[in-house]
Amino acid sequence: MSVAGFLLGRGIFAIALLAQAIEASGGLVCASYDGAIYRLDDAGQIVWEYKTPGLQCADMQALANGNILFACAAGVYEVTPKKEIAFRFFGGQKPFACQRLPDGNTFVCESASGRLLLINPQGEIVRETTILAHCPKEGAPELFLRQARVLENGNYLVAHYTGKKVCEYTPAGNPVWEYPVPGGAFSAARLPNGNTLISVADKDQNPRLIEVSRSKELVWEFSNADIQGSAPLCFMTGFDILPNRNILAAQWLGHGHLGAFDSIFEITRDKRIVRSLRVPGNQGTLTAVRGLGR
Repeated sequence: MSVAGFLLGRGIFAIALLAQAIEASGGLVCASYDGAIYRLDDAGQIVWEYKTPGLQCADMQALANGNILFACAAGVYEVTPKKEIAFRFFGGQKPFACQRLPDGNTFVCESASGRLLLINPQGEIVRETTILAHCPKEGAPELFLRQARVLENGNYLVAHYTGKKVCEYTPAGNPVWEYPVPGGAFSAARLPNGNTLISVADKDQNPRLIEVSRSKELVWEFSNADIQGSAPLCFMTGFDILPNRNILAAQWLGHGHLGAFDSIFEITRDKRIVRSLRVPGNQGTLTAVRGLGR
């Protein structure tokens, strides 16, 4: 075997070992608006990093196959631990949300167009819903919405930033439930108990996480008022519910706070921060976070 062949073989073997280590490492994965995906180990150190094809990485999902699905300015991508692209879709507008569905289709949400799209594995649009008619007149259409999810009933749960609400839409685009969020909503998830967990930005200077019931009652809240001695929450973004019921939450530190605070928090239901960290070398521009290997 030539020296070049030997080195190539060693390189491929090393990449395979790295992929296996990443998949078994636990820790967490997060997305940054400056165009990067990071995997961190339990000590908060970077074990894998991927520079996205476009900046403004706005959403991310860790898939069961070990790949990462993410939305950035260049489209929605699925990337393997070896950094190979397994799926790509770009519909002409910057996407702000993505979600791999149980049937293999991929949900894509565009803010400026107000389109909610279902994409098959071949990259073809199989369903399109437009909700731009619900966009407020003030503010740029690009700020119309942020993260969104397909619910088990087939409806869409959409976090409206400039609209300052979370709204549930039918596949036909008709609103059937909404909750006002004066601080601007960034992400929302329907919980098993039927309540909705919402991350709030900073439009009312009160960034926080809130849980509301179907009847629109506030049943739980976590804000800077619950943290003694400091006010580290600035602009809450994506979150994940861990198996222990704790909430893993990320934040964006723009609007004058870059690098000032940690950007990832693990929060208990009795309102204690049991873990907080920042991504090494990142100024705190996180949009999504997911726990791994739990």
